[in-house]
Amino acid sequence: YLDIKIVHIGAGEFADGWVPYVHSLKNYNKLLLDVKKGAQKSNRDIKELDIVANIPVMLLENNTDDDERKKIKRTLAVRLLLESNTLKDLGWDGEIPIETSQLKMIVNSSTSQILENAADKIPQEIAEQIAAIGTPSQIIEIFIQVLILDSGCHSDRFGDSENFWV
Repeated sequence: YLDIKIVHIGAGEFADGWVPYVHSLKNYNKLLLDVKKGAQKSNRDIKELDIVANIPVMLLENNTDDDERKKIKRTLAVRLLLESNTLKDLGWDGEIPIETSQLKMIVNSSTSQILENAADKIPQEIAEQIAAIGTPSQIIEIFIQVLILDSGCHSDRFGDSENFWV
């Protein structure tokens, strides 16, 4: 078992960049703080690191598109079951079947049904915390919030359209 905090600190201390899969928009800043600690430890300027936030996006035509939100919810919830620590961090205190643990999962003909049944119990509000979901203007606002949270790490690179990819 590798402590992910050590990986993030090591990225700041030794790596040229950091490309996390953002398990929730709320924890991005927490993860980034570990990278900053690593950079400070080795007297590096964090702005010299290439930092990318890998965030799933779901574009909606309008904000009242509940049918589309419901369709993606199960997929997001299944992903959360596979990342049970993130699911707990987001406030889920319900049962997480041991069969959904990536470390203990034995894939067989019942695995999909077990995952789907468990995913259906996870509330929409929790599942949607692991993706940027909304109209294009709402998605831009979500990304602006992530950039504000990252406390200036991208200030020189994300400011120009040449290096800002969505």
